[in-house]
This record gives sequence, C-alpha cells and structure tokens, in this order.
Amino acid sequence: MSFFSSISSTLESVSHTVRGEVEELAYKIRTQLGSEEKLDEQEDLIKRGHRFESYSPIRDRNCFVKHYIDGHDYMWAVSEALESAQETIYIEDWWMSPELHLRRPPARYPEYRLDAILKRKAEQGVKIYIVLYKEVAQALTLNSEHTKKVLSALHPNILVQRDPDHDVDGTFFWAHHEKFVVVDNAVGFMGGLDLCYGRWDTHEHRMADHHPDNTPATIFPGQDYNNVRIKDFVDVQDFEKTLIDRAEYGRMPWHDVSIGLMGPAVLDIARHFHERWNKIKIDKAMEHKEIPFLTFPGIPMFNVQLPEENDLFRREKHTLRSMGHRGPVSCQLLRSSAQWSHGINTEHSIQNAYVELIKESKHFIYIENQFFITATDSEGRVKNMIGKALVERILRAAYNKEDFKVIVVMPLLPGFEGEVSGEAAATLRLVMHWQYVSICRGGKSVYDKIRAAGFNPEDYIRFFSLRAHDKIKNGKGDASEFVTEELYIHTKLMIVDDRTVVIGSANINDRSQNGDHDSEIAIVIDDATPLPSYMNGELYQASRFAAVLRRQIFKEHLGLLGYTQHVGGGVTPAMRAPPVVGEDFTRSYEDSLVMDPLGDQFLKLWYGTAKTNTETYRSVFKVIPDDTSKSCAFSSWLCFFNAAQTVNPTTTPHAVTNWAEYKSFYPASVPVGHVADPQMSRDRIERELSAIRGHLVEFPTHFLEKENLLGDSAINDITMELYL
Repeated sequence: MSFFSSISSTLESVSHTVRGEVEELAYKIRTQLGSEEKLDEQEDLIKRGHRFESYSPIRDRNCFVKHYIDGHDYMWAVSEALESAQETIYIEDWWMSPELHLRRPPARYPEYRLDAILKRKAEQGVKIYIVLYKEVAQALTLNSEHTKKVLSALHPNILVQRDPDHDVDGTFFWAHHEKFVVVDNAVGFMGGLDLCYGRWDTHEHRMADHHPDNTPATIFPGQDYNNVRIKDFVDVQDFEKTLIDRAEYGRMPWHDVSIGLMGPAVLDIARHFHERWNKIKIDKAMEHKEIPFLTFPGIPMFNVQLPEENDLFRREKHTLRSMGHRGPVSCQLLRSSAQWSHGINTEHSIQNAYVELIKESKHFIYIENQFFITATDSEGRVKNMIGKALVERILRAAYNKEDFKVIVVMPLLPGFEGEVSGEAAATLRLVMHWQYVSICRGGKSVYDKIRAAGFNPEDYIRFFSLRAHDKIKNGKGDASEFVTEELYIHTKLMIVDDRTVVIGSANINDRSQNGDHDSEIAIVIDDATPLPSYMNGELYQASRFAAVLRRQIFKEHLGLLGYTQHVGGGVTPAMRAPPVVGEDFTRSYEDSLVMDPLGDQFLKLWYGTAKTNTETYRSVFKVIPDDTSKSCAFSSWLCFFNAAQTVNPTTTPHAVTNWAEYKSFYPASVPVGHVADPQMSRDRIERELSAIRGHLVEFPTHFLEKENLLGDSAINDITMELYL
C-alpha cells in the first residue's frame, strides 16, 4: 500500500471533522510536492552521495563512543542517562518490559525499575516517546499492548505508538527490530539489547540465582529467570510468574553488546526516530490530538511531509544538543528501511557496509551474531550477499597466500523452545537447516565454495559458540545440582582489522539485511585514536575503540577478564553513561594474550580453549548439539547408558550425524542440561569442570549432517521466508 493510500484508508475510522482535516492534509501534500515519488527522489539523491548509500553522512571525528558488553553495564548506563533527562526521551524496542529492573539486586534499587524511572521523569516534565513493535500475537508473546497500556497510564507525558498492523493492508510478519534510546538529543544508546526480560546479565553469565528464597538478594525476579529452550515466555504481563523451576533448571545466560554515544550521530538516530514516529502518526493516529509530530528546527524529512501546524496537528520542536561535540571518533548511521517501515524506497545500507568492509579487509574479521543465514551466489532462496563477500575475500587471500582469518561466534542452537528431535522443534530445525546450508552443507555454503576452489575452509574461517555451567540449589547435594546451557549470543557485531566496527540491531539473515523486511539500525565506527598493537607477529597500528572492544570480548570468552562483576557492588567506569570513559586494560598481561588475532600464541589459546571446553562439557553432560561422541573405551558415562548393549571398546570417536546416533548419544532420561551420569560423584564433576576456562566452545559443523532438518513438515514458502 502506498503512503497516500495509507492516509486515505484511515478516513473510514475517523470523525467527519477529522476526516476533512485529513483530506485537506493529503491534498496539500500532493499540491506541494506533485507526487510522493518526489520525496523518494530527494531521499535517493542524498543517499547516493553517502558511503554505503546510507541516509546518514559520515560524522567525521566529532563523536564519543563507548562499548557495553552484556546487560549489567549497559542497563546501569541507560538508567543513569534516563535519570539525567531534562527535556525528551525516545525509545524504540522490539520488546520492552515495563517491569524490567535496570539495576540489581532489584530489592536494593526499586526506583530503577523501568516503569518507575519513566514515571518519575514524566512527572518532572520530560516528554517521553516510545515506539514498540506490534507483534503477531499468534506467533510471539511480547504483549506490546500490555506495555503500551501500562506506560501510557503512568502520565500524559508518556506517549506510546505500536506498529505495524498485520493484516491485508499491513506487513503480515515483518518487524520493527531496532533497539535504541536517545536522551535529550545529547546521548544515545543502541545495539543488540532490548529493554526486556532475559537480557540483563553479567560477564560471568551465571545460570543460577543463588538466593531463590531470599527476596532482598534475588537477582533474577519472576520471568527474568527464564530459559527459552525449555519454556518460552508466556503471560508476560504477569511479571512475577515462575516459568521454570529454579531448583531443577538453570536460566539461559545472555551475551550481548551495545554502545553509548554522543555527538551529531545521536541526531541521526533521533532523526530516524522522528521519521518513524511521524509515519506511524500519519498511518494510524491522525485523529489523536495528543500524539504530536516531532521535528528539529531546520532539518527536513524526506519520508513524510508534515501538515501545517494547528490545533489538530501539533508539532513538538526539540532542541539540537549534540552538534557542538568534538571527539576522535567518526561514525555513520546505517539502516534497513523500506516503504512499509519508513515510507521510503528500500535502503539496505547495513548489508552494503558488511559487504564492502569485508571486501576491503586486510587481515582479520571477527563476527558475533545471533544468526548466520546468507548466500554465496544470487541463485538461491537466500538473497543477502554477506556470504559471497566472505568467500571472495577468503579465496583472494588463499590465491595470494595471505595470512587472513575470519572468526564467527554464534549460538549453538537457535533460541526456540523444544528438544531438537521433538515435534515442537520444527522451527528450530528449520533455522538450523538454513544456517548449516549457509556455513558448511548443500554445495553452495561458505565451506563448500572454498573447498571447491581447492582450499581447506577451516584454514581461513571457523565457527565457535558459547556455553556456561553452574550449580543450582536443590538441597540434594548430588550430581543433579550441576547444570549447563548454551550461552545465548544475541550480538550483532563485526570488527574488521581491529580498525572498524559495525554494530546495531541487524542479524546476518535476509530479515535484517534486505531492507524491505525487518527494519533495523546500525552504526559504523572508525576511531582515529591509534593503539600500538600486533597483527600476524608484526607491529601494527590498530584503532583504539575497535581493538579494545575485540580484546575485551575475547578475554570474556576465554575466561581472562581478571575481575568479577559484583552485583550490587561499587559502580565502575564501565557502568557509567557517556561521556565517562571505561577503564584501560591494554597494558595488562591478559590483554597481551589476545592482542594479535593472527598470532600463533593467540590462535593456540583460542582453539585450545574451545577444544578443551567442548570435550569437558561432552564428558560431563553429553550436551546437544555435539559433533563427536565416544565409546566406553573413552568414558565410563556412556557405558552407564549402554550397559544392556554390546560395545566394542576399540570404537573410535564418531560424529552425531543422524537421528539414530543422536538417540544413542543423548540420554533422554536425564533432564535437559544435567549431568549425563546421575551417579557421577561431585568430586569428579568438580574436578572435570575445573578444566573449563571462560565460555568458548566449538560450533558443531557435522551435527546431524546426514539428516534433512526440514523433514516432512509442511512448510510453505511464506513461512520459510519468515525465518530467513
């Protein structure tokens, strides 16, 4: 449906008086512009003049940027910024939980529950504008209607719009997937973290809440203690609801990365918000006088033309606060936006940036993403070309005998409820299928293309994941207290050559990258501050922001941080909102171990840690997914479950490649995430688990490779496209 058709379609639902105003608005827009195509032409002309064909220019060396790894630091910083608000707050989220505690333990900081902060600021006169993704209720349990009702009822200064509608005139299943906060048009936050249940976590990624019976010390109250692999969120309006038994299951830990920033790039985020807000207003809320249009003085908008201001069509003019900032960092905003989401011709500048930066890379690429679904040519169902760019860059390195590597870290399993082989896990297996077809199977994967050219793909690109373990308190004092779960990776990040960072809300899949599917926002960060470093054993000048971010992430994954986040302890620089800078760890011994991403010392540490951790989890828990299992000659726990079978003690390791091997390997009688042998002694469990360092494990590229993971399920083309 066109922009003007959207306006016309609202006429049937408004009063006669308002109808006349809307008709007059549509007429004025047409007579002033000639046609909506003129707006598109102006926007396209601007984008062609920007790198990556983005709506935003490069903000050259006038920004401050700070990274936040995991929710503990990020949400504290957001709470500081919200508390400091004087004029406006903009929030856009895929999911937003009003009852979310931004500071923990919750009992110590009740005033920093999200709804409490927003109510307090609204009462102080701050205008708060929130855009929420309006979910398909049959498919998702986000209950954005609850969020809107709760927040709107707190104070008239809190205004909430939901979008899109999912009907014949709407988008059916595409989503607004951005996650960002802007305070007073002076400081912004963006990245992978929604302000919702399940995202708050520390670097330790504990699975247990060790104070389940002590409310003042509880860290994860109510639905915040969850594991979507066991039980997805349900009835989220009942925030105190118990989803899983804390005495039986651990929560799913959550790894994510976001940023805070200052400078004119903040206004590019705010402009994106204004455009989205105003489009939703025109599409859905023209009869609501309380919903104003948002503008900046002197800054035009090209997705919509605003009407002349009157009693019905108010404009809120907000102050430009970030233009005078100077800093060493250059930033450029990117987005995936289209007619349905933003009223513009399709923009996929995020994909453009990924492809171009991969092609231009010299030494090393680090990718951390929730998904990896991509294409190596233009002939298949998947359309984004990130995989093609990776293959071409790797083959160029191989032919030229360059030292070049790509490390990808992604979840062990997609975040959908259900045991892998169960009937309820059809969606999980669907996503697994397309990820494996992208990575290593089917003839057109990244691995297949490199192998077809005569090279070993794992010499250039390897995939890894994260896993955690913990002890729950169930009073039994035996093996049942020990639990494990994948450490879910929700990050959307790429670091190139320790010099350039791309971070935002966009996954590596068609939904995020194609522009006309989900709406997304991201940012390219280039820091002019040099950091002396090494690359492939030689002196190298890295960018401080990119190199420090990568090193901190790597140290967390390898268990080398050298400090613990004490929940409820002192406030560290890492937790503070911009412009407070984080601590400098670049001179530490641990930092030196991960300084050179191509160095022999680092690669031995990275690969060795992943292998040891993987084998240890296999020995104690028999975790799924897994590439290899071992016979009784290698571990007594397999004998325990195969005591009735005749086992050849000389059997060599074999991959879990089909359902028969899966059922033989995975102890179905043991609760998910528990020790495979219930009779294993605590001493042995603790001794074996002591070998684990950090959370890094190998991604199982051979898991169920002999099976058709799509199975016989009747998945039509529309449903298929939803998960690509």
